[in-house]
Amino acid sequence: MCCVVQAACARAFRETGFAAHGRELVVAAAKTVGVVADVGRAVPVAGARGGHNDGPSGAGNGDGPPNIGNHTDGLGGGHHELPPVGGETRLPESPGAGGLDDAAHGTDDAAQPTHPSEGKRPTAEEIKAKQDEFVRRANDPDKSWFDLYYRSDGHRHSIHTKIDGVELPILAKDSDGSWISKHDLPSAPSETKYGRDPLDRDSTPVDQIDHLDDVAKDRRVSVDLSNAERAYKTTPTEQTLTEVQHTRQQFIDHFDDQTSNNSSYSERLGEDAARLHVIPERFKGSVEQPLPKTPNGANMFDQLYRRPDGKLMIVEAKAPGSGLIWRRGQGSAADMMVKQGTREYLETIIAEMDARPALSVTDSTGKLWKNSDLVTELETALKLGNLEYVMVRATENSGKYSGAVLEYFKI
Repeated sequence: MCCVVQAACARAFRETGFAAHGRELVVAAAKTVGVVADVGRAVPVAGARGGHNDGPSGAGNGDGPPNIGNHTDGLGGGHHELPPVGGETRLPESPGAGGLDDAAHGTDDAAQPTHPSEGKRPTAEEIKAKQDEFVRRANDPDKSWFDLYYRSDGHRHSIHTKIDGVELPILAKDSDGSWISKHDLPSAPSETKYGRDPLDRDSTPVDQIDHLDDVAKDRRVSVDLSNAERAYKTTPTEQTLTEVQHTRQQFIDHFDDQTSNNSSYSERLGEDAARLHVIPERFKGSVEQPLPKTPNGANMFDQLYRRPDGKLMIVEAKAPGSGLIWRRGQGSAADMMVKQGTREYLETIIAEMDARPALSVTDSTGKLWKNSDLVTELETALKLGNLEYVMVRATENSGKYSGAVLEYFKI
């Protein structure tokens, strides 16, 4: 490997046309042989195996907006209300300005490497110091370092690249045109996914297919109206106005003129794809554990299951095109931004539950479950390695259920 990298260094120097220093030259060369520099070692680049593309044109692990064709579901993992039919559309923030930063569609991290063990996780202060240094280097007039790691819009070529054990921050421009970190707080590591498992329509339980078709149709009508309103707001022409009127009438015909268009239709498709298709098919005998609900649906997991093997399993349920979002951490992840699909995110939601110990829910047998009870179980399972974390994303469709994709998170 050393000989290969040395040869590649010479090639990289010739091809890049810049006088790279030390690590930069090694990393530039490494990109030609599928490695990146990490704490002085050569570590396989995400996507080096299997032809998986992490660059700006890839759909897998860059930071850019989801490659979702002409549909938009808005931000995943939350409740982002759109106005009633006939009102002005309040659009969710784009991935470049809001919570999303991964490519949400067509993602497959099965080829992603397991990062080398780094021992104790860095503190928020240590991460911030490193990420501040990366921001400084991104603003260097010599753009070679920036070009090596970032796209022109400030998103990273790969969410898996680390330097000295710290992930690169997502960047944004300030009022002076300089690069700054998109988040005020330092960012904990992004997710690592593996075991991508697509399930097609034919594997859907027969007694659930009609219901899932109905949910898929609801979501399609909702998304079509949202997309038309968005297009008109961006480009107000007679043609885009006609499309708004057409899709609005379709929405009214499908529901009624009193129903509001909001993201719940998309969220329900992801939730039902997990609950009624993927979990029964791939984790037979698993029982859903009811979760105490917060007033706005935030600060809680999408779904939690008890598996026959004794493990607990948390599910992120996503609509087509909905990505993983960042939020402020809590508990052991306080003072950091954390992303769905990571251990830090799990710890954050568990801390949120712990802050509301008396919040409760009654299951179908009449048993009362309090947050305090569930926190104890979740913390123990996480500590002992008996907690699994997965994502189920419904497959894009034209109004007829077409299946879902199951992926596992490394925690």
